[in-house]
Amino acid sequence: MSDHRAGVAQTLFHARIWSRDGHALGVAHDYRAHHVETGAVQPQTNGHVHRLSPRYRFSGARWAASVSPVVATSSNVGRHPGEIHRALIDWHGSVAYRVRLAPHLSGYGGVCRDDRFGRVRVSPLLGVTWEPGHAVRATVGWPDSAVEWDVHPRWRIRATINPVGGHWTVYDNELARRTVFQYAGWRVRLGLHLLPAVAHRLAVSVGRDLRRSFRFRLEDGSAFSSDFSDATAIGVEWQWLRGAAQPHRPP
Repeated sequence: MSDHRAGVAQTLFHARIWSRDGHALGVAHDYRAHHVETGAVQPQTNGHVHRLSPRYRFSGARWAASVSPVVATSSNVGRHPGEIHRALIDWHGSVAYRVRLAPHLSGYGGVCRDDRFGRVRVSPLLGVTWEPGHAVRATVGWPDSAVEWDVHPRWRIRATINPVGGHWTVYDNELARRTVFQYAGWRVRLGLHLLPAVAHRLAVSVGRDLRRSFRFRLEDGSAFSSDFSDATAIGVEWQWLRGAAQPHRPP
């Protein structure tokens, strides 16, 4: 394992703009501040990157699908909107089909296109979900797995494992030199989800980021990649709901 050091601070914002009969429109913004010490090739960026992604999502009894145009680049490009061009826009999406296997067991399969593994790629979606009752739900799948336990109508314990990578096209301060910046890793997390008040939800979590790696590819073709040691991940999430928040999984 390399002794290079790397840290990541992340802020996520998501808003649902409209929803009706299983259809929904929303927008998400993902800001990450990377601090990478390699002593070798450095990306042409200060490590501050953004991802802006409007999204359409459909969820039915059996089918689920989503599509999203994504702009993923460095913060200095965001200060010059005129520099955003077609090459910076990518398309992410997914489609999956769910089937009932037994009274408390269902399975799903499909495909997705995103950058959660550090580069934009098409990946399978596969898994099974076990729901023995209203209080417990367990999903074992690829690439996402989760176990949820509704201990009380107003609080839930949730454990997850999922990829947390990303892919950005970043620029130097003069917007002259470009670097492809990639991050890959997995996150194992345990969280407590609460309904502390009407129309509010709060979640706190602690986890571990595993198998972390960074890769930089410059315009001249030179590249640098390195693995980094595991890191602790601490998260706080607040959600405002229009109207009263509903208890977790009412019977």
